[in-house]
Amino acid sequence: MLRLEKIGVYVSIITLICIPICITLIFPNQSSAHPGNTAADGGHYCWTNCEYWGYTYGTRHFHNTYSAPTYSPSLYEQGITNGKKHAEEINRAYIEGSASIAGKTKGYEDGHSQKVNSSWDSTVSDVVCDKEVTFETIQQYEYKTAFQSSYETNCTLVYDAKYKTAYETAYDEGDKKFNDEELVRIAEEKANTEKRNDDIMWSVLVIGGVSIPSYYIYTTYWKSKR
Repeated sequence: MLRLEKIGVYVSIITLICIPICITLIFPNQSSAHPGNTAADGGHYCWTNCEYWGYTYGTRHFHNTYSAPTYSPSLYEQGITNGKKHAEEINRAYIEGSASIAGKTKGYEDGHSQKVNSSWDSTVSDVVCDKEVTFETIQQYEYKTAFQSSYETNCTLVYDAKYKTAYETAYDEGDKKFNDEELVRIAEEKANTEKRNDDIMWSVLVIGGVSIPSYYIYTTYWKSKR
């Protein structure tokens, strides 16, 4: 009888241990379940009551206990990252090319006209960077908004840096051109002044050369008549 009682105790203990394990193995997703179907790999995005379940809105996560948990950026984070990449890498040549042309033109003009070196106007990048980005495929609003904002911000940084360098280089060239032209103008003005002075001197000599003998002859003639 005592032996049967011991066996019953053992069975109870084993039952208490095995039942939770069996439930976990049979229903692995239920331990952290929340609304939304999962993909074949056991993962999906969280769109409803995410904070309640301990997730960030729009992030992808897994319920498969056999898959290593991985972090997937939200649509907003993806938009920010890809917008920055589009400005700094994919579209960089176009942005810098436009900035270089505008900077050289404005810099040379200001330098040659002796305007104050303003380095660059922060609004000039708007022409290039404030254009709405078009997407080849349909994207969700959250992604597009983040992408556009990130692209404009980083496009402006790339544009302004190139514009400033081009402007200052061209400004120095324009300033040097002005100074060279000014030296030529001063030299020409000096030469013209010297020529005018020489002409005046010769005129005086010529007039003096004619007047003095004429005066002498005139006075001598009238003296002889008296």
